[in-house]
Amino acid sequence: MTERYAEIDWIKVAGIFAVLVIHTLRAPWNASASETEQFLNQQLRFAVPGFLFCSGFLYARTAAFDWRVTGARLRRILVPYLVASLGAEVYRAVESSPRTAGEVAFNLLTGNSFGHYYYVFIIVVLVASTPVIARFGRTGVHAIIAVTMTFQFISTILDALGAGFALRFESNYWIFRSPLLWWNFFAFGWLVREHHQAFRSWVAERRRGLAAGLLVIFVLLGAAWVAFSSPIVRGLGAWLQIFCILSLILALSAGRTTRSVIAARISDATYAVYLFHLFFLFPVEPYFPHVKGEFDPLVIVFRIVPALIGSFLFIALARKVLGERSRLWLGA
Repeated sequence: MTERYAEIDWIKVAGIFAVLVIHTLRAPWNASASETEQFLNQQLRFAVPGFLFCSGFLYARTAAFDWRVTGARLRRILVPYLVASLGAEVYRAVESSPRTAGEVAFNLLTGNSFGHYYYVFIIVVLVASTPVIARFGRTGVHAIIAVTMTFQFISTILDALGAGFALRFESNYWIFRSPLLWWNFFAFGWLVREHHQAFRSWVAERRRGLAAGLLVIFVLLGAAWVAFSSPIVRGLGAWLQIFCILSLILALSAGRTTRSVIAARISDATYAVYLFHLFFLFPVEPYFPHVKGEFDPLVIVFRIVPALIGSFLFIALARKVLGERSRLWLGA
């Protein structure tokens, strides 16, 4: 039986609820988004990095392993994704107009049947790379992590200055799908797993102090984002805040001997919720529109409730009908 880790369950639980809220808000680059939405988007940015952290943690290994293991992992990601993406293509065809075969193929390859599926493109690339990374051994992996963390730090500063980075894509479409943007969170999970026993013991001895300190830092970074308009303060602070909130969840949960059954069940369903909640969110959006420049909490509530309840009821029904096959076909 695969070992469960309380910290992984809680990061996934926090991440999926953050995703649900984010998808009820207007995007940060939307000119009509309110300042409150901009702020909330910033505070919840840890969602996708959290899922990547979990994958890096669970897939970390510094010894060569059979490619068939990676193939099995990719099947668990890609089969539910293809089911959801084909459903998304049907939904788009009914709502607007059918896409061409070429457009459908491109969308399936790049995670764009619903634009929110860009995460699948990223995780497939990273998971497929794990056998290669593992062959470098522990020292080599640590060196790779150090280089990529440094790269992301410099890249974040250059982006904030408007200088860009030669190895980054110019198009927003590909920036969101670039492993260079996301690798450092996957690497963070890998690094924690490499030193997990020592890390757990260290955290357990300092849990309250660590949690309090990280919470203060998180609040201060959020306050700095509000108080300063400097691109460097906001850009670098946003990046650090992601690590801060993930570290806070780790500090609160790593090494716990008790397990939450509810958290475990939600954790097991997160991938399916991520893939299928949009089918329940998009149909209600026209009935609860945002007002330009204004934030209405009721709009968020009226959008998130159908997405939340609908996706979990769908998963429960799928499990009832498909049994164990629901894990393969739907991801839960």
